[in-house]
Amino acid sequence: MSRIKIFKALTYILSVPTAFMGFFSFFALLVALTNPPMLIPVFVMICVVVYITTSFVFLNKTIIGQKQTKNMVKDLFKINGIVTAIFSVMCIIDFVSLVINPSLIQEGITKVFAEKSSEMPPQLTKELMIKFIWFFLTVIGIYACLLLVHLIVGFKLLKEYASFFLQD
Repeated sequence: MSRIKIFKALTYILSVPTAFMGFFSFFALLVALTNPPMLIPVFVMICVVVYITTSFVFLNKTIIGQKQTKNMVKDLFKINGIVTAIFSVMCIIDFVSLVINPSLIQEGITKVFAEKSSEMPPQLTKELMIKFIWFFLTVIGIYACLLLVHLIVGFKLLKEYASFFLQD
C-alpha cells in the first residue's frame, strides 16, 4: 500500500474522533479559562484538532488536487504535528504502563468508590466502571497509535510535496 493511500485512509479515519475532540475542546476551553491548570491539556487537544484539519487540507488540496498551497498550511502541519506526536507518545506510554500494572486502575476505582459511595448511583458498580475505563483506554491507545503512524507518513509526504507550497 502506498504512503498516499495510508495517509488518506488514516486522515479520514482520524477525522471522526477528532471532530468530537474539537467539539469537546471548545467547551473544555471555556472551563479551562476558569481553571488555568487545565489550559495545557486543552491546548494539546486543540493542537491535535488543528493538525488533523491541516492534514486534511494538505491531502485534499496538495496531494489529491495537485494545487499550490499556502506555506501557512505546512507550518501549521509541522508545529501542531510536533505537539500531536508528544500527545500520542504520552498516551501510548500511559496505556502500556496501565496494561503492565492494571492494579492501578483497580486501586483508583476502589478509592473513588470508598470516598464517594453515597453519591454513586446503585447501578454503577466497580466492575462496570473498570470495564468502561479499559474500553476508553483501549480506544485512546488505538487512536494514539493511528495518530503516530499518520504523523510519520504525513511528515514524509510533506517533504515529498515541498515544492507545492508557496513561498511568502
